[in-house]
Amino acid sequence: MIDIKPPIKLDHLKALTDDTGILQHTKYSISNRKEGYTTDDNARALVVCIKFLQPHGDSDVNKLANTYLSFLFHMQRPDGKFRNLLSYDRGFLDDVGSEDCMGRSLWACGYAILPNLSKGIRTTSKEIFDKGFRHASSFKSLRAKAFTILGLCYYYEAFPHDHNLSKSIVSLTEQLLDNY
Repeated sequence: MIDIKPPIKLDHLKALTDDTGILQHTKYSISNRKEGYTTDDNARALVVCIKFLQPHGDSDVNKLANTYLSFLFHMQRPDGKFRNLLSYDRGFLDDVGSEDCMGRSLWACGYAILPNLSKGIRTTSKEIFDKGFRHASSFKSLRAKAFTILGLCYYYEAFPHDHNLSKSIVSLTEQLLDNY
């Protein structure tokens, strides 16, 4: 059986992205600037870019990944938590985002620590992850815990000798299992 996949096109992702990040909504296929940006969407977009870069290594997509990571860096508060909402005129619209927003950010940053990415992406992602991870143990949201586990698994892939990572994966997984 021949597995023929169409080429992946990121045209729409590129069209929704400006120098700040990916815009939250569209009116059909046109960016709706009134809605601004979210950390959630920029974290998701970073994951898409990293998945694309793994086999393809495209400089335009690397630039997009830098934009999304820069957005996450900007949205992280000094205490490690993330704001989620940013207006088009670059004003913060919330003080702190949801736990799901935190979990998605940790997932994206954990994924961006993989060794085949640029040193700038890896080190910035690690810094953001390390600063935000201290809040994961207090998450009530199961989805946030699951996203954090994903990020931890990728982080552990990059640093397999760090036994604290595997302990954290087990601890969060046990917390999820306790809910089922």
